[in-house]
Amino acid sequence: MGTQRKILLAMIALMLIAFIVSIVAIRINKKRENLIIELSQEALEITRNEVVKDQESKLYRIIYDYTYWDDFVNFIQNPDEEWAEENISTILSSFGLNGLWMIDLNQKVLYSNFVNQLGSYVFEKDLLSDLHEKRFVNFYDFINDELFLFYGATIHPTSDADRLTDPFGYFFLVKKWDEELIDNIQKISDCELFFMSGIDTLNLSNINNTIQSSKALYNWKDEQVGSLIFIRTLPLLNLNKQISNQMQLFISSSVLGMILIIILLLNRLVSRPLKLVGEIIEKEDVTKIDRLKQSSSDFARIGNLIEKFVDQKKELEYTMHLAQASDRLKTAFLNNISHEVRTPLNGIVGATLLISDPSISLPEREELSELIQISTERLLRTITEYMDISLLNSDSMPIFISDFKMSELIKPLNEEYAKACCLKNIAYKNNFDALPVGFILRTDKNLLGKVLQHMLENAVKFTSEGSVSLLIYKKPQSIEFNVVDTGVGIEKKFHSQIFVHFEQEDSSNMRQYDGSGLGLAISKKICDLIGAEISFDSEKGKGCSFKIVLPL
Repeated sequence: MGTQRKILLAMIALMLIAFIVSIVAIRINKKRENLIIELSQEALEITRNEVVKDQESKLYRIIYDYTYWDDFVNFIQNPDEEWAEENISTILSSFGLNGLWMIDLNQKVLYSNFVNQLGSYVFEKDLLSDLHEKRFVNFYDFINDELFLFYGATIHPTSDADRLTDPFGYFFLVKKWDEELIDNIQKISDCELFFMSGIDTLNLSNINNTIQSSKALYNWKDEQVGSLIFIRTLPLLNLNKQISNQMQLFISSSVLGMILIIILLLNRLVSRPLKLVGEIIEKEDVTKIDRLKQSSSDFARIGNLIEKFVDQKKELEYTMHLAQASDRLKTAFLNNISHEVRTPLNGIVGATLLISDPSISLPEREELSELIQISTERLLRTITEYMDISLLNSDSMPIFISDFKMSELIKPLNEEYAKACCLKNIAYKNNFDALPVGFILRTDKNLLGKVLQHMLENAVKFTSEGSVSLLIYKKPQSIEFNVVDTGVGIEKKFHSQIFVHFEQEDSSNMRQYDGSGLGLAISKKICDLIGAEISFDSEKGKGCSFKIVLPL
């Protein structure tokens, strides 16, 4: 075959390739458009949820702060119109709200202040009963085709921020979604915002370069009363189409202009080494670098650079992982110690200042003394946990193996945690009496006791009703310790992290339960140290069951 014919066939092949590339580019561009729409839709969904959540949380923070206040309780018990006008009515102007109501347990409105649209609004008996049980309710309602957000909370004394006691009354706040609020949301979210009553939604899918997202609005009965509709224009789609057309033209003209150059350059001495370079870079397969070095001195230098690059990349990735892990651990440590040390210290300092006041009564002094004792014990427990995890992580924890009676370990635990359960009005169960009398264990008594203490401490802490059990079973080759509770349980997504330092299902500073997040990590390391195995089974809302298996 002649050279000219070879070149002609090569050009035809390249033109065919160019055509195929153009088709592929068109498909890729279509996928890119779909990806832009998909990602933009996801971003819009996030924006929509955050906007609604932000408005609801603002109202929640206001009503939360006001409804555990002794003055509110006094007003419910002894209504004073003048006090209400001076202290309650200002809430509307201070926070830009549109209505408020104070209702006693007999469902009588003791005080209200609202705009005209809300004058005929009546809080149903079932709504107040639902609020009495849940402590907080929030819902939406349309009044005269205008959208209102309602938030209700039960009223409690200042000492009951967690709302554990029976409420004294009910407090409702209302925020209207007016034009000013909608304009602010539109500016922040870069969306057009509409709201519609009923269950119908606005369909703008036929308008080019726009996406929409609808948020259903529910009343207190969980019935849909309307929708919030967010619409966002995507100029990027139109720009993408223009760029795509320009790229198609550029690709076509470039391919035609460079066909002769490509034919001259694509030969065995270049194409094969380049293909090999691509494989090495893509798969980071350094075993092929020797073959690349055999091609020519230039590609040998490229091979050396790739080899150095791969080695440096691996070192950098390893260093980055170490740095990220260290940073996460440091952040968790600082957040945790800030909360777990400062909180009991604040309690000790505050109680110490108050107890020195000569006007404090004896019962109050006893209560303050108990607070100091509890805070001191919590602080000591936190410091002990940090010392234990430090010794365990540095492999410096001393081990003292000895023979001891099972009763020496278990009886003090039973007495301590039976008392703790009694204080929380929950049952404490154990089967120690069923074990052989004088049963002897050989291990580190102190370390095994620490593990059982952490297990029982957690069980009592996270159980508000039901029972906590310490069950011991003697097997032929081992002894099993089972700590079972009927508490809050652990969600499955947190199971893999349960023995990690500082990991807690709720790690915020506003969490309901205190603790450093080290107890289970310490328990796991101690079990590894003394040759025991620790495992657990848990389901959210159904409690936990921890098992420690110690070989005999």
